[in-house]
Amino acid sequence: MGDGAFELEGVAKTYTVWRHLRRIPVRGVTDLTLSVPRGIIFGLLGLNGAGKTTTMKLLVGLMRPDRGRVRVLGDSIERAGVRARIGFLPEFPYLPLQLRAPELLGHYGRMSGLGGRHLEDRIARSLETVGLDPGRAEPLRTFSKGQLQRVAMAQVLLHEPEVICADEPMSGLDPEGVHAMRELLLRLRAAGLTILINSHQIAEVERICDRVGMMAEGRLVREGEVASMVAGGRRLEEVLLETVRGGVGHAH
Repeated sequence: MGDGAFELEGVAKTYTVWRHLRRIPVRGVTDLTLSVPRGIIFGLLGLNGAGKTTTMKLLVGLMRPDRGRVRVLGDSIERAGVRARIGFLPEFPYLPLQLRAPELLGHYGRMSGLGGRHLEDRIARSLETVGLDPGRAEPLRTFSKGQLQRVAMAQVLLHEPEVICADEPMSGLDPEGVHAMRELLLRLRAAGLTILINSHQIAEVERICDRVGMMAEGRLVREGEVASMVAGGRRLEEVLLETVRGGVGHAH
């Protein structure tokens, strides 16, 4: 393994769920090895249950592997200092709708040990980065879905992470919201951040990702540059379905 932004080596994770009053083991990922270079947007693709969200939770420290190694920015995810350098946008972020955006960010900033003028500056900078007015006085319940997603991303950016994991960042957004999120992710990459996204919006992944990894049944079955996968006029969705249905296992 090299010095990538995200690295998993021989990782396995099984968890349990309750079904019909019984605990059922569920395989999350199996023997997963992946290295994501720094400074790119990387997409995790696969059908439902492929292991994408489990992979993301392992990378941000919300799950611990049963075996294998998880490293972010060259260090073990077990180190608290490393987790402080990661931003995580969940698929369904919790946003108290009675608050204003600066109030919400102030609350989370203080929980992270920030305060004073430094926190105020970060709040304003984060909101401006995502295209929102720091002086907007309305509570979050008046925001559109796209605007709420921008607030959630501002929260992710508040502590100035070096890498970001975004789980379905464009889910439920209208075309304007998708465009705004796309442009934001591209700007963050241009600023030097590494971004890993999990998305079912394959056309958007094709537009913004430099590389993708395709998963099936908890395994990485293909990984490589988007440009090479879609060479000859192919679409990434076509390549994904062909790969996961055929169980093709290779990387390039």
